Parts: sequence; C-alpha cells; structure tokens
Amino acid sequence: MKTLAKISALIIILALTAAAVVLGSVKASAEPIEYLPGDVNGDGAVNVKDLIRLAQYIAKWDVELYSPELHLHDLTKYPAVEATCTEPGNIEYYQCSVCGGYFIYRDDLTKVSIDDVVIPAKGHTYSDSWS
Repeated sequence: MKTLAKISALIIILALTAAAVVLGSVKASAEPIEYLPGDVNGDGAVNVKDLIRLAQYIAKWDVELYSPELHLHDLTKYPAVEATCTEPGNIEYYQCSVCGGYFIYRDDLTKVSIDDVVIPAKGHTYSDSWS
C-alpha cells in the first residue's frame, strides 16, 4: 500500500511539475510581504519546488509546509505633525506594535515604508532683502 501511495505521489508531482513548467513561475514582489500564498517551502516564490513539496505533503511524506507567523496588527495611531524648517514632520499614520509595520489607513493594511509617512524638514529660504 505504501508503494502505491508513493507511485501516486510521483505521478502527481510529475503532473504538477509539467503544469508549472507550462504556466511558468510566480515571483514574489520586490516589497517585503508577510506571506505569499502558495509558497509552501518559504523561498519567497511560488514555483515547481512548492508543487513538489505540496505533493509530498499530500502523499503523507515526512515533510513540513512553510507557515509564517501571521498575526493580528495591534495598531497605534500617530497624528499628523507639520514639518518645520529644521524638523521633519509626518502625515497621520498607524504603526503595528507587533511587526513594526507602518500603515496609512486603519482599514487598508497595506504596509508602507517610513519614507511614505515622513515629511522632510522645509529648510531655510535665504534672501537678500529683509521681510
């Protein structure tokens, strides 16, 4: 019975591999993300290796699937601060105390970088005349 299960798993692997070769692979985006659906081996891409690992798992081989530590964001709201000539400011934003991620909207949990929330200092404007 174990031999039949292994043969079935190999047939599944071959079929999935052929499908993946025909369809191509899907790469992760350049921006960091918490989880890429389908990335069961944790390499940041969905490709033939994931199909093989999944087929092995379904066939009850001794393999584990990658499962990142997902969490609910614990958001703290930070009010907008106007930039001055010497100090940077920021737009209103939220920051997660668990992962440290920055978010512009409470209901849209798309992470942004700190550069997206910081407003640079205005600097000084010099003139020859007094005002």
